[in-house]
Amino acid sequence: MEKPVWRRQASAYVVDSPYMRLRVDRVELPDGTIIPEYYVREATGFVVVFALTPDDRVILVRQYRYGADAIHLELPAGTIDEGEDPQTCARRELAEETGYEVERIEAIGSFSA
Repeated sequence: MEKPVWRRQASAYVVDSPYMRLRVDRVELPDGTIIPEYYVREATGFVVVFALTPDDRVILVRQYRYGADAIHLELPAGTIDEGEDPQTCARRELAEETGYEVERIEAIGSFSA
């Protein structure tokens, strides 16, 4: 597949905080269609940790999520700090959220949020 050319005509930040950076672009698609408000969340990335105990149990955490106003059971995860590599972030988040440390770490996938 050939990468389509979207032309950014204008751009402005609507949120610029330590927790989120969100910009709104005005873009023109290859067919000439104008999208006046195309939102882009900028981030340094994040990791999700799928860790197993020595007896092959999956490590999960209970997290309060303000947006949902609920407590969720989920895999340990967190934002990659500026200049931090994903493996270091994964080790840090696992230790911070669960107290567990790992001997070996392996990347098993990636995706764009």
